[in-house]
Amino acid sequence: LPDDQRAWHLAVAADRPDEEIASALERLSSDAASQGAPGTAIQVLRRAVTLTPDPVHRRARARAAGQLALFIGHPETALAITADLPPTVDAVERADTQALVGEAIAQSGRPAEACALLVAEAERIESVDPARASALLTQAAVTTMGCGPVDTVAEMALRARALIPREYALIPEILEAAARAVGGDHDTAREVISRRMDELRAADPSSPEHQVIALAAMCLHWLEDLDGALALMAPAVQTLRDHGAVTPLAFPLVVLVSVHWGRGDFLTAEELAREAEARGEEAIGPFLQGLVLNARAYVASVLGQDEICVAAAHRARALSDRLGIYAQGSVAEHALGLLA
Repeated sequence: LPDDQRAWHLAVAADRPDEEIASALERLSSDAASQGAPGTAIQVLRRAVTLTPDPVHRRARARAAGQLALFIGHPETALAITADLPPTVDAVERADTQALVGEAIAQSGRPAEACALLVAEAERIESVDPARASALLTQAAVTTMGCGPVDTVAEMALRARALIPREYALIPEILEAAARAVGGDHDTAREVISRRMDELRAADPSSPEHQVIALAAMCLHWLEDLDGALALMAPAVQTLRDHGAVTPLAFPLVVLVSVHWGRGDFLTAEELAREAEARGEEAIGPFLQGLVLNARAYVASVLGQDEICVAAAHRARALSDRLGIYAQGSVAEHALGLLA
């Protein structure tokens, strides 16, 4: 049989852990995920977990399966995967697992509970691994960004920044700038983001850095520096298109929609919103889908596209309620208010 079918048949037949089969399944899962079939990837990777003899590798594969589950908006699956893992005395392994659990709880619509768990885990591991503690605090800040208060987001970003050398603190600094901008402290936001502009311009949009580029561009948008936001975001979006990105392109497209909307170029904004919406929730997950739907509703409101605006806003509001991201619910209401 072809390698992929052979691996699955061997996995079904196996009656004991077997690293060779587990490794083949891990490769098969990676291929499925890259080809836009995350559901299949999860199924295959979960079987790989049961066949992995080494407990460290087993936990790593289980976390990878949990991340895939979160990616397609199935937090209950991620929580079930982590619940099946035996307890560990290793502080780093525990922290990595708790990071996954916290993200799953947030996606289940309980962001305050997720934030408390992530902060507690950061404090537990801070003396052992400050970098992981910083990542946990950054994750807690992101979790809180959609439901507030923004002062808490800025405070957690500051704590995360203080735990690591400045050269590694780009994400918490931009997160702090965004929180300050949303909270109305534009002077501090400008000061923070201006220190990092050279790094942002030099960042590789085809890498995971696209997220911080997009957040920085949205921050510039909130600061009403639309030219700066466009100069940062447009090349990044084109790079992601050139690389055939699907999920990574969703948030940058939303940011670019907002920038063109702010500049009064509603037709370009509509074209970009359509491009973002065409990706679908399964490909980008429920959180990004909520952002995309709100972008579509916003543009439709100023173009007088009643049915499109109402349908997109109502779907965005339903996702907001489900995920506990109240800021997105307010954006949906704003779009409906603009339409009215």
